[in-house]
Amino acid sequence: MSFVVVLLTAAAFLLLGLATHEHHRRHLPLPLTPASRRRARVVGWLLLGAALPLSVLDQGPIFGPVFWVATCMSGAGLAFVLLNVIHAPDSRPTKH
Repeated sequence: MSFVVVLLTAAAFLLLGLATHEHHRRHLPLPLTPASRRRARVVGWLLLGAALPLSVLDQGPIFGPVFWVATCMSGAGLAFVLLNVIHAPDSRPTKH
């Protein structure tokens, strides 16, 4: 179940990152509307919230919240790498 918590936090931070105009424009072909931005933020926060009870179930009431914080940091780092280092080949802005 630990792997599920890591996946949930990574997906949450990917959604929160894609809710910004820069990352959305760089990685997705569709425009970022206020509704899609709000939806990505809500789902991202819900995924982070869902990961907390799963980590408490997996690690116990003492180490569960500590594990959740650690997986939040890991998920944020993974999302940062995916959104900032790995670029979509066709959507990179060209400079003249």
